[in-house]
Amino acid sequence: MKPLRVVAAVIFRNGRVLAAQRRDDRQEGGLWEFPGGKVEQAETDADALTREILEELGVHATIRECIGTNRFRYDHGIIDLVAYRVDITGTPNQHDHQRLAWLDQSELGNTRWAPADIPFVEQIMRENWDAPR
Repeated sequence: MKPLRVVAAVIFRNGRVLAAQRRDDRQEGGLWEFPGGKVEQAETDADALTREILEELGVHATIRECIGTNRFRYDHGIIDLVAYRVDITGTPNQHDHQRLAWLDQSELGNTRWAPADIPFVEQIMRENWDAPR
């Protein structure tokens, strides 16, 4: 089975990071994730993430550096999750999630994350990712 490429946005604002809670009626429902989604055929990661952030949060995104990649095997398939630091313009709205929250970096470990996102959560907690880059 070929892995599905998925992109995620790590969005910082005032020392906090944006987390999105998956809808209960979806796979991994109730768990938290970084917003984003699958990369469509002929899309670049940046194009996909820009599109997904507009669809999911209703805001415009500027894609910054890649934070890393994590391959994860779910029961329903394998994903290659690629996380990027992203800046947004405006206030995000929960078009696709049941809840959004701005969490302090120190609070990230107290939240139930989707398994594929956990390595990025751990990395963010170890490093000062809110500092200007």
